[in-house]
Amino acid sequence: MEWGEIPMDADLLGPVDITLNRERTARGYSELTLTPGRIDWQAQEYLGRAYCHYLAGTLASYTGWPVVTIDYQTEDGDWRPAHSGVRTPQGSVLDIFGVNSLSAVLDRYARANNSPVRYRVMRGEDLPTNVMTGADHLHNDHLWWARDLPVPNRAVYQHFARLLLGTYGYAEHLPAGVSAPAPASEPATDESTPDMPPAPTQGPNTETPTPHGGSTAMTSIDEIRHALMTASEKARYAQGALAQASQDVDEIAHLLQQAAGSSSQPAIQEASGTFTRVREELEQLRGLLHTGSEAVEGYAAGL
Repeated sequence: MEWGEIPMDADLLGPVDITLNRERTARGYSELTLTPGRIDWQAQEYLGRAYCHYLAGTLASYTGWPVVTIDYQTEDGDWRPAHSGVRTPQGSVLDIFGVNSLSAVLDRYARANNSPVRYRVMRGEDLPTNVMTGADHLHNDHLWWARDLPVPNRAVYQHFARLLLGTYGYAEHLPAGVSAPAPASEPATDESTPDMPPAPTQGPNTETPTPHGGSTAMTSIDEIRHALMTASEKARYAQGALAQASQDVDEIAHLLQQAAGSSSQPAIQEASGTFTRVREELEQLRGLLHTGSEAVEGYAAGL
């Protein structure tokens, strides 16, 4: 079975090692191993915290279901995409984290970004224009996620899309002649990650995202755009984390100022001043991240 020149049943022949291009997932990982049939924390990092829009596009191609994109609001009032899944016939959201209610998914990203969130429902072929950066030329192409990718790269998205559909009881929505792979283990939940090691402190030196194990490096313009978009998304996640840290430090500084008002101890006075400076520096870092993210998006749009 094929979508034109693209096979519907491309699959993984074994574990695939992924090295991201000078970027990390939202939790700080840059090297992951994806195992056929296994929805573990590594699959969730890659397909839930780095390449979720691509997985959503693949799921939409298989099923025809609409995509649900969660946006969060920046301090400037802009709305930016945080995550995408597909809407099932029952109205739930299916993504690498399983089947969840829309309200639960909205709450997850409101907490993750410490900001208001909203959702948009769209066709899978509208993702390049409505969500992606610099991919307008792929609008109305439901196979945008597969364009110019080597077979091993496409196979990652296709394998896990079919695995999700089979695991959560939606295998009948696959096209005729296309089957879901057998799960190798119970899927992890978003929080059940007992085998997750500490994130590395330094990223890899590779210049392109590289899946190993018989595959090739990503080098096309579309993949470069994808890498830039993902880097920008990670910068936004970092902005959300810094916003939460700034709020916490602000509360600490306020409490210390209250204590300093009724104490003459130098240590209290010094601590109060230190946390006030920390808060100011956090705000400066958030500004730098915002500026860098805008620059990356502008460059990607011009490719």
